[in-house]
Amino acid sequence: MKITVIIPTYKPDYTLYECLDSLSRQTLSVDEFDVVLILNGEQHPYEQEIQHYLNNSPLKIQYIYSLEKGVSNARNIGIKHATGDYITFIDSDDWVSENYLTGLLEKTNGSQMALAKVQRFDDLSKRTTDIYLTQLYDSLDSNGIYNHIRVKSYFSVPIGKLLPTVICKKTSFSRKFDYGEDGLFMFSMEPDLPVGVKASEDVIYFYRFKENSLSNKTRNRGTIIKTHIFLLCEYWKLYLSKSTRYNLFFFINRNLAVLKHIILCR
Repeated sequence: MKITVIIPTYKPDYTLYECLDSLSRQTLSVDEFDVVLILNGEQHPYEQEIQHYLNNSPLKIQYIYSLEKGVSNARNIGIKHATGDYITFIDSDDWVSENYLTGLLEKTNGSQMALAKVQRFDDLSKRTTDIYLTQLYDSLDSNGIYNHIRVKSYFSVPIGKLLPTVICKKTSFSRKFDYGEDGLFMFSMEPDLPVGVKASEDVIYFYRFKENSLSNKTRNRGTIIKTHIFLLCEYWKLYLSKSTRYNLFFFINRNLAVLKHIILCR
């Protein structure tokens, strides 16, 4: 198996099935990838709906239910059950272009992290717009090989890329946080991660923007400051445990990013 796609979901709606449909249309053969789908939290009626979809899907889907809520826990379960040489994370609200898996696979050789274009899809306007990752992607040369500082924004989220499974299995998403854990996970892999390469322009991850999503939830000032202080401590723990292997400038950059969140309270 070449690729394992990890999809965590909580109280799924039609968007999960749009996500899975985009995988069923992949140009990569269904024999070359599998899907680990983790439903967490409430089980009914969602499990019955998922099972109905699985019974009619051409995809190789390993369905797992976890009573414990939380995207970090769900992703960790997915990593544990991954059998492919590479892992790609897709959130259940999102979807990918038809050549997403093929395009990423073509750009990696086991020592490179393939990066896709990431665009935002507004669920209300139905329009696709650029975000900070789109702008970074567009600034990269098609034949370039980039160090972690150059593609640092891709280290803030686990989506939009192909990662070696052996490296993912060395770490896990922290369950202490309900936001900020994505960047921490990516940072924990930095000493082992390959350099970044740009996949072709038509290899696209579509991030669905919803007004009521967890990532857009309003948090109070005290919670924001407290969470980011704890995140800063976690970054320092990771760095000190492998200080000779981390890129110092990358570590400083991550510290500045967390401090910025504390100052701006967001």
